[in-house]
Amino acid sequence: HELMLQSPHRTLDPENADFFYVPVYASCFMEAVAGWADAPWWSVHSRSMVKQGVGMYLDALNWVRTTYPYWNATRGANHIWLFSHDEGACWAPSEIYNTSIILSQWGRLPVTATGNASSSAAGMVNSSTSRWEYNFNKGDDKDDPAMTGGYLPAIGSHACYTP
Repeated sequence: HELMLQSPHRTLDPENADFFYVPVYASCFMEAVAGWADAPWWSVHSRSMVKQGVGMYLDALNWVRTTYPYWNATRGANHIWLFSHDEGACWAPSEIYNTSIILSQWGRLPVTATGNASSSAAGMVNSSTSRWEYNFNKGDDKDDPAMTGGYLPAIGSHACYTP
């Protein structure tokens, strides 16, 4: 992020920008804060780190959409979102994943003839972690008024990685 701030290609005039980087670092929040503390919570009251991360990205999306006109002009097609958690963009909200550029260091693909990932019925790759608080397709608590219905409806059934 700091290297991008120093780039000679960066512009401070959004009218001249080709892309918009949205600096959301949910993995830092989940590991450093939610992983070790009972609070603060990010918009939801849950120990599920996935739910906290989904809430953080949805809040950022809402802020970008309502504060600046650039998201609405392209429906987010020129916005870049970072997903640096171990599961990459597996738990990215579908509204971000399906319209924007996803920057991730890793992605899981469904089972292939040479692969070993397992797929859920919806086509989404199953989480490989045994820790429920990181598992993006198991253990979704639906009793939080800040995210009624849990986080699975926000994620949808997109792939974890689209080359």
